[in-house]
Amino acid sequence: MTVTVKTDTDIELNIKKLDEMLKKIELLENDKSKMLRFVTISEFAKIRNCSIATAQRIFRQKSFPSERVSESKKL
Repeated sequence: MTVTVKTDTDIELNIKKLDEMLKKIELLENDKSKMLRFVTISEFAKIRNCSIATAQRIFRQKSFPSERVSESKKL
């Protein structure tokens, strides 16, 4: 890893940012459930750039890892 320090580099600010990032990483490592995010059919359609109908067909496949949560299926 290479670190470049210039005369206008605010070292204190960069240390503060790194500390904040390390705290966030530690929180995520301690609570894996925060890493889980459900995706709706419409979000999936946008991600895959397909129609809602196509996304619904994909979600209905037995091999596709989706679960019904409330009234909608989520990935």
